[in-house]
Amino acid sequence: MSKLLARAKVKRENAKNSYNKMSEDDAYRDDCCYNLQQAIEMTLKAIVELHGEQYAENHDVRANLNILIRQELLQII
Repeated sequence: MSKLLARAKVKRENAKNSYNKMSEDDAYRDDCCYNLQQAIEMTLKAIVELHGEQYAENHDVRANLNILIRQELLQII
């Protein structure tokens, strides 16, 4: 498993834990959203890297989606 994908898995698990605690305190909502966004970002970067492309070195999910679309690795319906 790539380092990015391993990190994405940790972020997803953190998001899940925060989601489960939101009924106790809605402050966990921000943490959940942040970790979920990070998990998505890292997963996209891992997919781009897996296909031999250079991923965008920023926090722009759209930029990495566009790389996948340009390389015809992802189709948006």
